[in-house]
Amino acid sequence: MKLLSIVVVIATCLSLGSVLGAQAPIWLDWQRVSESNILADPSLGLEDVEEKDFATADFDSDGDIDLICVRKLPFTTFGNRTNVLFLNIDGVMTDQTLEFIPGFAVADNSRDVQVGEFNGDTWPDLIVANAGNDGSNGQQPRLYINLGEDSFGNWLGLDEQPDRLPELLSSGGAEPNSCAVGVGDLTGNGVDDIYLLDYNNSVEDRLLINDGNGNFTDETSMMPPGFVDSGFATAGQIGDVNGDGWPDIVKNSVPTVRIAYNEGGTSFGSPQELVVTSCYHFNLGDIDGNGIQDVFAVQDPQDQFLLNASPAGTIPSTWQNVPIGNSPLTGGFGGNTYVVDLDNDGDNDVVVTDVDTDVPSCGRRLSFLRNDGQSPPLLEDPYLQGQWTSAHHNGTFDVAVADFNGDGVVDIWVGHCAGNDLYFQISNVPDVLPPTQLTCSQQVLDIVINWNAAESYDLVKISRDGIQIAEIPGSQTTYTDVAPVSGQHSYTVVATIGSDESPQVACIVSVSLVEPILNLVCDQVEEDVQLQWQNQSAVTGDPYELIRILRNGVELASVPGESELFVDLTPQFGIAAYQVIAEALEDSAEPGTCTLQVLPTDVSDLVIGFSDDDNGATDSVSAIVQALVDNSLFALSAEVDDLEDLASQGFSLVDFERVWVEVGMFPNNHMISNEEGQALADFVLAGGQLYISGGDTFCFDPDTPIQDLVGFDGCADGGTAVGDISGLVSADCGLVNFDQTVPYDGEAAFVDQLQPVTTGQEILFASEGFTCAVVNYVGDNGAVISQSPELGGIGDNHDRKDLIERYIGCLPVRPPVAAFSFSPSSGTAPLDVSFQSESTGAIDGHQWQFGDGEDDSASNPDHTYVAPGTYSVTLMVEGPGGTDQITMVDAIEVEPALPGFVRGDANQDQSVDIADAIAILGYLFSGGSDGGCLPSTDANSDGTTNVADAITVLDHLFNQGGPLAPPFPGCGVDPTVGNLECQNPPCS
Repeated sequence: MKLLSIVVVIATCLSLGSVLGAQAPIWLDWQRVSESNILADPSLGLEDVEEKDFATADFDSDGDIDLICVRKLPFTTFGNRTNVLFLNIDGVMTDQTLEFIPGFAVADNSRDVQVGEFNGDTWPDLIVANAGNDGSNGQQPRLYINLGEDSFGNWLGLDEQPDRLPELLSSGGAEPNSCAVGVGDLTGNGVDDIYLLDYNNSVEDRLLINDGNGNFTDETSMMPPGFVDSGFATAGQIGDVNGDGWPDIVKNSVPTVRIAYNEGGTSFGSPQELVVTSCYHFNLGDIDGNGIQDVFAVQDPQDQFLLNASPAGTIPSTWQNVPIGNSPLTGGFGGNTYVVDLDNDGDNDVVVTDVDTDVPSCGRRLSFLRNDGQSPPLLEDPYLQGQWTSAHHNGTFDVAVADFNGDGVVDIWVGHCAGNDLYFQISNVPDVLPPTQLTCSQQVLDIVINWNAAESYDLVKISRDGIQIAEIPGSQTTYTDVAPVSGQHSYTVVATIGSDESPQVACIVSVSLVEPILNLVCDQVEEDVQLQWQNQSAVTGDPYELIRILRNGVELASVPGESELFVDLTPQFGIAAYQVIAEALEDSAEPGTCTLQVLPTDVSDLVIGFSDDDNGATDSVSAIVQALVDNSLFALSAEVDDLEDLASQGFSLVDFERVWVEVGMFPNNHMISNEEGQALADFVLAGGQLYISGGDTFCFDPDTPIQDLVGFDGCADGGTAVGDISGLVSADCGLVNFDQTVPYDGEAAFVDQLQPVTTGQEILFASEGFTCAVVNYVGDNGAVISQSPELGGIGDNHDRKDLIERYIGCLPVRPPVAAFSFSPSSGTAPLDVSFQSESTGAIDGHQWQFGDGEDDSASNPDHTYVAPGTYSVTLMVEGPGGTDQITMVDAIEVEPALPGFVRGDANQDQSVDIADAIAILGYLFSGGSDGGCLPSTDANSDGTTNVADAITVLDHLFNQGGPLAPPFPGCGVDPTVGNLECQNPPCS
C-alpha cells in the first residue's frame, strides 16, 4: 500500500445545545470554516505566520472568487517568501500555485498586490510590489498576465512577464523599496496603469503608463513636483476622487495623505494634502452614499473619515473631517483598511486591520465599524470589550472581503500573525451536520476516501474537482475513486437528509503513478553544485524512465532513470532551488527539493541580522556589508529568525572566515540564545573570527557559552547622566577624529557599556568617564562592538554606520596569495600562451614577468614568445593587505620552427599555379631542377614524384579537383613519413 497524501479535515459543527442556547448576534455572524475550506500545506494556510497581503478576483472565470496571498517576513525586515494562489473550488480555497502560477515559486519580499486588467483581454492580471532590506537593497515589481483559456475551456493560469515593465533604478543604482501599488486606467485607453509607491528610498514613486497592450513606460515626469518624493508610503490608490470621470492618484506618506488630480489623462496637478493626524493607512470609498469617493484615515491616535463635500468635477475637492463614534480598537497604530458593505444594507461599512507596517506587535485586534446610514453617517464599533466575534483576530495583517461561497453575502478571509482563517457570514445553523474526519489517500492507482458520519444520513455525494462522481447510501463511510488521472485533485463530500444538504467538507491529494526520489542532498563543490539522491520506482514496480533536473524553475537536464547523481556546472551565485522529478509510465512524481546558497569561492564574510530586530539591524547589516566591500572584502548577508534558519537559506558558519552578528538596538533587539551562543562559540573554537554588534541592549545572556570566550558578562547598562560625547577615534586606527564634540540628546538610561570596559579598545567615549562605544577584542578571533546612543542620538554626522565603517577600516587585511595557470606550456616559435590569474584575497593589481624581458599588468594576459628557449614566469599581486609573488621556473619551452613547404609548389614561389605543373614535367622529362625540396613536387602525397603529380596540380586548378593534401595551402610540415628529401626548405 502506498500513502501519498493525507489531509484530515474536521468540519465546523455546532452542537444541538449550542444551537438551542445561542443568542442573536450583536451584528455580524461569522462561521469559521478554515479546516474544511482552506486546503494547503499548513505553513502556507492555517499556520502561515508570515506577513500577508491579499487580492481577490475570479481569475479562472468559473464564477467563484479566488484569492492571491503575497507573503514576506513580518514588519519592515527583509525576508523573501513564496506567494500563494488559492483557487476557489465550490467554496474550498485550494492551493493551486504550482499548477497555475509557477512564477510564485521564486520567493520575493512582497508587500502589496493588486488586480488589474493590463492587456485588454478582460482577464484579471496581477501586479506585485516588492520591498527591500533598506534603501540600498530593493526589488523590482513583478507583473503576471492571465493567459485565459485554451480551446477546450481549460484555464491556463497567470504568467510572469517582466519584459512588459521598465527596469526601475535610482540615479545611484538603487532598486525599488515598495510597500504599496495603485492600479487604474489613468489615460482612458481601456487598460490599467500602475502607480508604485517607494518607501523611504532613493528610487522615489514611479508612474507606469500602459500603451494599451500591456507594455509599460516610466512616465513619472507627468507628476507634479515633489509628489513622488519617497517617504514612509504605506498605501496608494488610483480612484476618481472628484467625480469628473478621470481617476486620480492618492498616496499615504506618513503622516499625510496627498492627492494628485488627473488633468485629462496627460498630466497630474493641483496636489492637495488632506488634514489628517499621523495617518498610517487609508482607503477610498463612498461612505455617505452620494456617489463620490470619501476617505477613511487610519490614524494614531484615533481614526477618522473625510467626506467629499464638493460638487462633481471640483478641483481640488473640499473635505469635511468627521470623527468616528465609539471605537476602542482603532485608537492606535493600524494597517490595511477597507470601505465595504458588510451587512448588505446598502451602506458601506469599514474594516480596519491592526498590524502596523513598521512597529512589531500582534497584540491589537481587528475592528469592524458599522455605518448607520444617516447624514452625515456615523461609523461606530457595536461590539463591547469581550463581546467580539471569532473573526476579531489579534494581530491581523490583512483581510479579504468577498463572497467566497456564492450565497450573496460577503465572507471574510483573515490573515493574522498565527495563520489564516476563513469565515462565512451566516444567519442560521446548517440543517444537516457535515461528515467529520475526512481523509484521502492513494492506494496503488486508486484514491480511497474515508469519513465519519455526524448523524444518520440518507445519501452522501462525492465530487472530484467540482464535478460529482458518486452518490452512495448514507450508511457508507468510505468510497474508492478508481484510477483517477495524475495530478492534484480536491474531493468534497456532502451529506443529505431528505431535501436538506450539509455544508461540504473537503480534502486534497496529489495522484501520481511514480514514487518520488528520496534523500536529495545538494552540496557546493568548488564552483559546481552536486546533487545526490536515492531512486524508488513507479507504483507498479517499473523503474524510472528518466529524471528531470530543474533549478529555480528552469529545466537544466534530463538524465537516465537509473541516475542518482547530477553535477550543475558553475551556476550563478545566489539562491539555487533544485527540483529532481522522476518520470515513468507517462507520469511524473512529486519533485524532490533542496535549496542552497551558491557562494563565490573567494567569499570571506557573512553578516547576519535578525528579523525580530526592527530598529537598527537592517541599517547596521547594510553598513557592515558596505564597509567590508569598501575594504576589498567579499561579504554576503542573511536575515533570519534565529541562527538555525541559516541552513534553510543555504548558509553554514564554517564556510566563512569571519561572521558578523548584528543583534540590533533596544527595544527591538535580538537576544542571543544558549543554542545560538553554543553555535557561535563552536565557530570561534574552530578558528573562525566572530564579531557581535549591538547597542542599547543586552547582547546575550551571561549564561550562554559565548560568555567565556569574550571575557565579560554582557552588554551592561551604564544608567547615568551623559552630557557631551567626545568623538575621538582610537589612535592606532590611523583615522581622523570625528568632527567635534557633540551634544548627546538620547536617553541617559540607555547608555550602555561593556563590562569590564578596561579590556576594550575605545572607539568612542562619553564625558564623565562613561564608555559609549567600545570594541572588545576576543584574542585573534573577533570582537564585540557596542554603541550606546540610540539611532539619531548623536546627530546626523555621528551615527552607528559611521562607527561601523571606521572600525572595519581598522581591520587587518590578509595579504593576497599569488597563483596562476597557463596554456600551452610548450610549442614551436612563435608560441602564443594564455595566462590566468588564480590569486585569492583582496587584490588591487597584477604584475607579470614572462622571462623574455616583457611584462604585463592585466589580470589574465595573453603573451607571444618569439624566440626559442626556456622561460620562467613570475606573477606578483598587491592589495591592501600587502603583496605576494610566485615564480614557476622553466614553465614555458619554445622550440625552433620546423622546416616546411607548400605541397604542389614545385617552383617554390609560395603559390600553386600552372607554372608548378610545368616545373614538375620539366624535372621528370627535361632535366629540370627539383628546387632542393622534392616533397613539394609530390602533389598527390604518394611518396614519389611522377607525372601523376603534374596531373593532380592541373586537376586542382582547372577541374575542381579539391585542395591538395597538407601542408596546403600555407607553409607547414609534412604530416606523412616518406623517402623524399627536402634539403632546402622554402619556408618555415
